[in-house]
Amino acid sequence: MRIGLVKKRLLGYAAIILPAFLLLQFVVSAVINSNNEKSIRRDLLEYRNSCETYVARALLGQSRPANEENFQIFARQNASDLRTIFGRDLEIYSSGGEMVYSSLHGSADPSAQDLEYALEGKNAFSIVNGEKKMVYFSFPIEISEKTIGIMRIAGDYSPLFENGEYISRIVAGSSAGIFLVVLILFLVINANIIAPIRGLRRSIVTMQENPEKLSLLPVTRRDEIGELTESYNTMATTIRDQFAIIQREKANLRRMLEYRKDFYDRVTHELKTPLTIILGYAEMMEQTGMEDAEFNARGLKEIIGETRRLKDMVETLLEMSRETGKPEQVLAPVDVSGLLMRIAQSMNIRAHRYGAEILLDLPKEAMVMGEEEKLRQLFVNLLDNAMKYGVPHEPILVRVRLEKKAVVVRICNAVDD
Repeated sequence: MRIGLVKKRLLGYAAIILPAFLLLQFVVSAVINSNNEKSIRRDLLEYRNSCETYVARALLGQSRPANEENFQIFARQNASDLRTIFGRDLEIYSSGGEMVYSSLHGSADPSAQDLEYALEGKNAFSIVNGEKKMVYFSFPIEISEKTIGIMRIAGDYSPLFENGEYISRIVAGSSAGIFLVVLILFLVINANIIAPIRGLRRSIVTMQENPEKLSLLPVTRRDEIGELTESYNTMATTIRDQFAIIQREKANLRRMLEYRKDFYDRVTHELKTPLTIILGYAEMMEQTGMEDAEFNARGLKEIIGETRRLKDMVETLLEMSRETGKPEQVLAPVDVSGLLMRIAQSMNIRAHRYGAEILLDLPKEAMVMGEEEKLRQLFVNLLDNAMKYGVPHEPILVRVRLEKKAVVVRICNAVDD
């Protein structure tokens, strides 16, 4: 699976920002919790000092010694006043852990372990999560370094924790806002960097698939990407020029091959036509034993004429071999009726050899624009094929008709099924 450059950069950005965001939240939460605990600890220590001072003065004012028995009497008589003075619910225990007084509604959370530590002579507080953030602070009452009882104060510190959570949310929201702003800036900057690279990639793909559609890219930057674009334009120009040269050479080669094939076809047909006539007269003269003087004279005339045509063609070939370009066709008016009449007269003797006869159905004149020699070659070949492959002793009909602006030539003969 291919991962694009944008995705890689975005993943790298997320790999840096998200851990930093989580770390910031963790640090902020830890600092807030630490400050909350310090504030609670400082507040509770003030309560402890105030409680010990109040108890000591109360016992001294009643002229009672500071012992556990007098502390319990004090607790029963003055605990409600103490609760009113400090504005907190409280519990008072003997040094052995027996409850003497409690203003709490219901029992305290059993998970709170502060009382156990206080029985060991230590100050301890427990934070209990519920509908409210309750803090239970237990401490021994020591007067003259003698523990005379245990006091436990319960306080609602929900506002303190709610304030900390509010600060944490503010920090989280600010961090998320900064994260989004940085993300937007990242995407904008990234688009400015990636867009030219994507353009280069599309151009390179086009170069591979269709070099003819290759186009140059605008250079709008003066940095490494701009230098890369200039290098691509130089390479693209070179490739486009080379491709154009190759295409021209390919077209020239294709034309040369087509011309070569056409040339061989022309030469083959041009040589075959006079040779067919010469061979036909020679074979007929051989069969008659040179006894028919009139036929011999006509045959020699045709043989000489076709031989001269062969000579002219050879000279034309020699001249064409010296030329580099393909000769242009020269069209001239040709009377098809007169041409077919002359061809029929020269080939009727050959037709008799096959037991056939050439019958003509021609208008007085049928003019076309063309090359007489090529038309002559075409008709001779058609008649020769009709003689060779037609049914013996069946006539060969040559019919010419003028239809609109065209001259229609039909050569008909019977063939075996």
